[in-house]
Amino acid sequence: MEDIKIEETLLQEAKNILTDYNQLYYDLGRTRFEKLSLEKRLSEIELEEDKILDMFQEVREKENKIVATLNEKYGTGKLNLETGIYTSIK
Repeated sequence: MEDIKIEETLLQEAKNILTDYNQLYYDLGRTRFEKLSLEKRLSEIELEEDKILDMFQEVREKENKIVATLNEKYGTGKLNLETGIYTSIK
């Protein structure tokens, strides 16, 4: 077997390909890490959203209770929160 020195341009092309592969591996790892971070953050946001929706439901239930109390006590109507005046609708 004989050692042969290849042309410098072919050697440089081969080195460039290796550099390209190394950069692609790095970029792939970086983007995968970013994706995992985003998926974790999305999961956290979804949990927070669920908590907010639960609180929204609790507030809606409180609203329904006070509306029922007002309707029972004063009849169907509207409450002006600034003046405290309840206007009956007949």
